[in-house]
Amino acid sequence: MSQVGMPSSRLNLNVDGHQLSLPYYGNLDIDSTHQNVKNVIISLHGEGRNADEHYNIFMNATSTYGVPDSTFIIAPVYLLQEDLEGHNLDSTVLYWPSGDWNAGDYSRNTGTNPRAAQISSFSTMDTLFHRLVQNCPNLETLILTGHSAGSQMVERYAAGGRAQVDIAEQYDIDFRYVSTNVPSFLYMNDVRVVDENAAVYNFDVPELCWTANYYKYGLVGLNNYMEESGVEFIRSQYFEKNVTCLIGQYDTGGQSTNCARDIQGNNRLIRAYVYFGYIGYYYGDMVYTNHWLAELPGVYHEFWGVVSSEGGLKSYFNHGDFNVYVDGPALFNASPLAEAGSDQIAGLQELVVLDGSASTDTDGNITASLWSQLEGNTVRLAAPTSLITSFTTPDQNDSLVFVLSLTDNEGSTSFDTVSIRVNSTSTTSGDVQNPMKRFIISPNPFNSSTTISFEGSYLDLAIDIYDLLGRQVISLAQPEKSKSSTSYRWSGTDQYGFELDGGVYLVQIRSNGVTEIRKVTLLK
Repeated sequence: MSQVGMPSSRLNLNVDGHQLSLPYYGNLDIDSTHQNVKNVIISLHGEGRNADEHYNIFMNATSTYGVPDSTFIIAPVYLLQEDLEGHNLDSTVLYWPSGDWNAGDYSRNTGTNPRAAQISSFSTMDTLFHRLVQNCPNLETLILTGHSAGSQMVERYAAGGRAQVDIAEQYDIDFRYVSTNVPSFLYMNDVRVVDENAAVYNFDVPELCWTANYYKYGLVGLNNYMEESGVEFIRSQYFEKNVTCLIGQYDTGGQSTNCARDIQGNNRLIRAYVYFGYIGYYYGDMVYTNHWLAELPGVYHEFWGVVSSEGGLKSYFNHGDFNVYVDGPALFNASPLAEAGSDQIAGLQELVVLDGSASTDTDGNITASLWSQLEGNTVRLAAPTSLITSFTTPDQNDSLVFVLSLTDNEGSTSFDTVSIRVNSTSTTSGDVQNPMKRFIISPNPFNSSTTISFEGSYLDLAIDIYDLLGRQVISLAQPEKSKSSTSYRWSGTDQYGFELDGGVYLVQIRSNGVTEIRKVTLLK
């Protein structure tokens, strides 16, 4: 292994009264005041600790596309123990275990290379952020970027890092996180992609790989720094952050024997797309207002290729007209939301309507629905494959539970349950604490028209008529339009004004989550 370059500059840190230091390459001194600095770029090296290359890449790019006089370039070096040999370093210089520095783990302290104290790599970044804000009073933009292993630190620090939240209370600074060619991502819950080769991703809990949700791939077993930040902070802050992920078109490597990484996708390119779809699945489409993914044409797993690409120059220097970003909402399929309705009570041998019409699918269509009975004496459902169905309660007290199962056009499913308590003393199909007073249908049976009236007035009243197959035929009142009327006339027609066939229909009144149902007979 070639020797890691060692800069002379140090970020000095005080940990419990002990002095420690982090080497960095920089075009300015971190401890001096710089009135002219408006932009900062912090670049994190990859596994090879090639911070000198990162520094030179940005110095060259800034001289061509940026504003050198007002830009502070910093490339920290997160050393391993093996890097200490041959550099004659003092005992303040920090070093880390292999592979753990980019996750926020503590620096090392060994008998061979003792250190007076240890510190999380994320805490060093907190200090760096604060020091920069303190010594660059006219700072406008701070970009944290990294490549490969360094990009993993960018992603995880964007989620769990605490400095930006503290700084934002006093300063108006545009913080940006730019991760490039990321080998793995931090998932916010325990689901992973079902089929990484699908045009639209679905997510579910994987049956294999029990380590998939352990940190640094998930939120189980967090290290000390991330535990102090907390799971909810991590989830909410990642949503709030401004994050751009740049991935090379030909960055199709990164296979490993680590199932927690590989279950995110077969290679770095696929993982980037899958994760970008995942954050939409987890947070909703609003996440794409400040999270972006760009695939960079012709770029491999190389940092210079990323920075010098049109997408890179746009992300770092706002140079050019690049605007080719991945359409996040098109990558994932949101599961349908099953709504089986409110729990009800009903009398013996009474007709009950199960109403799943409030179920939705935000990005597609519900293609199949099925009502099934889970508990209680078996009843016959009139239309079990419709969103609205009905049944007659047993002739004895009982507790019935039904589940509504939905499937959407991409094959995702959703479930919801509803309970019906059958009680011989019940006179209404509503909830146990039913505040709605009795309503009357008269005449019943009727020929030309009937009036539905009730005591009291309800601003959120809804009155719907169903046939015995659970199909809605007309809505007589809607919550936003019901005002304070206490009677509604129905002429035996559907919503289009066509006369209905004679027979038994169901009148359903809903208000404040309470439901009452009555039969009405139309004579022909």
